[in-house]
Amino acid sequence: MNLMRETLIESDADMTDDTRVHNSINTFLTYLMDQYAADFGYENKAIFGPTNLPVQRTMNFLNMTDTAIEALSETQLRQSLAGRRGISINEHTHKKELIQMAKNL
Repeated sequence: MNLMRETLIESDADMTDDTRVHNSINTFLTYLMDQYAADFGYENKAIFGPTNLPVQRTMNFLNMTDTAIEALSETQLRQSLAGRRGISINEHTHKKELIQMAKNL
């Protein structure tokens, strides 16, 4: 991860003037590393730099089994719960709490 981040920093001069390119690469790598961390059970500490705003995915938790909800990554849960009326989450809300919130919907 450090090598990828260093490569991105060093390639700034070769990047286009369009700031969306670098942010899009950061977003892509951040998403992939988050998924990889979730799949293999470790904490994702990858920091690639500024990312694009997350795509707001609306998940219908009512149509999901408890197992499916529990299999979601913390990022997926946060994105799906953010902005829903009556739900208050912050950066200190633990994954177990997010899972319970999703199950209670």
